[in-house]
Amino acid sequence: MTDADSQAPKPGSPEPPLHGPATIHDVARRAGVSTSTVSRSLSGEPRVSAQTRERIRLIAEEIGYRPSRSAQALRLARTGTIGFLAPNLENPISYDHLRATVRAAHEVGYTVLVGDSQDSPEIQDAEIARMRDYRVDGLIIGRGLVPVTRSLFQLVDSAIPVEPYFTAGDLKVEPGGRVNVYRHITSDAVGATIAFRRLARLGHQRFAIFLFAHAASATGRARHQRLREVLDSEDRRSASVVEVRVADPDECVPELHRLMASPDSPTAIISANGRLTPYILEGIHSAGLEMPGDVSFMSFGDSQWHRAYSPPISVVRQDYAAVAESLVQRLVQRVAGAIPEPGEVRESEFVMRGSMGQAPRSVLRSVTPERTRRARRGSSDAG
Repeated sequence: MTDADSQAPKPGSPEPPLHGPATIHDVARRAGVSTSTVSRSLSGEPRVSAQTRERIRLIAEEIGYRPSRSAQALRLARTGTIGFLAPNLENPISYDHLRATVRAAHEVGYTVLVGDSQDSPEIQDAEIARMRDYRVDGLIIGRGLVPVTRSLFQLVDSAIPVEPYFTAGDLKVEPGGRVNVYRHITSDAVGATIAFRRLARLGHQRFAIFLFAHAASATGRARHQRLREVLDSEDRRSASVVEVRVADPDECVPELHRLMASPDSPTAIISANGRLTPYILEGIHSAGLEMPGDVSFMSFGDSQWHRAYSPPISVVRQDYAAVAESLVQRLVQRVAGAIPEPGEVRESEFVMRGSMGQAPRSVLRSVTPERTRRARRGSSDAG
């Protein structure tokens, strides 16, 4: 028993009225624990039981006690802050993942410092430097393709825990390349297989899959390969698959118009990256095409935006909230010096919605200047 514990008040002892601002001693007195237990509990240390943490939190909230973050940082060499570095918050999936991370961090007493790399290696390096300047206790990298830079190598080799966990060896890509740091903890194999099989059984024979040029040898190419394997297993070896690589999302609209104007235009379009999805949909709309009558469409990644679109978008998705909660829990354990057990790989699921349907019986109508003008005029009138 420590001196602090021996001096802890006995449960049920009278609670004197507060005179002035609430202190940590007031919380300890009412909770019947030592001040060190209150400090550890409000710092989110996992050594304190969940029941005790909740009781202390409620008492602190009731009497209006707020711990000094600066004092905690000096005492514990921690700031109570987690960094969240998003590869690009333009991706609709990033918002669901960020919100789930903030919620999970709040549950264990952490504040989240958010950074947006905006798909730029230079901005990513600046955001990493900012996180380190603010002395974050740990850092979570959001979903997406992360530019591999010297600062990222230095971050991984530093004492700052990073989740998802990966090593410098996982960053061996071509200079200027990008890496999916979630590839060891999530998989879209199950959801993608079901989605592609559904498209094949809906009669589609001509496919186009959009992906980033810098990811063509990684995530996007793996999804393309999965499509070919499914088509072969469904005896659709004669089906055609066009791979459309874009360096920038803005290239999706002209590329889609070019594809749909060809005599053998695709009847099914796949977005292999969630950030490309809004741009592909813009291209479909501006070409005057309807889903799923003229063309079927599906995307990787889900959000409220996907569900609210008209028609709603068919997706392959993960349980982003569960993934975020798991990462926060692992990060907090590592900050406390523990070594978490490796987690299971989380599989994806396919959700069929209104953007997918039977392949057109006749040859898809070509994109013509008149149809495009009508579509654009409709957009302007609606605005």
